[in-house]
Amino acid sequence: MTIPTRTQLTASLGHTFMFSGAGDWAVAAKLTDVRDGIPMDENYVCYSAIFEMPADVNLPQNVYRIASSTGDAWELLVTPYRPTAEGKPVMGAVFHCLASTVE
Repeated sequence: MTIPTRTQLTASLGHTFMFSGAGDWAVAAKLTDVRDGIPMDENYVCYSAIFEMPADVNLPQNVYRIASSTGDAWELLVTPYRPTAEGKPVMGAVFHCLASTVE
């Protein structure tokens, strides 16, 4: 199983990603931020991807298939975050990776 690298995500800021899950549905979301996080210890790196969802979409925390416009796709645990100032739903995925395994 692969995960998106921080470099991949940063290069995709502002792009649309497709979220899908069990059943026949998909929703487009915009990647609005890639943030550094607090690593578990000196052997790890931590970053997160923040997605702005359409105004009428409120997804629960779950594992979703997230596909980029370049064709890459990942199964990621995504969690609701605080809505935007305009009230749009926001979802985020947090990544903790061994520093020796990232670019």
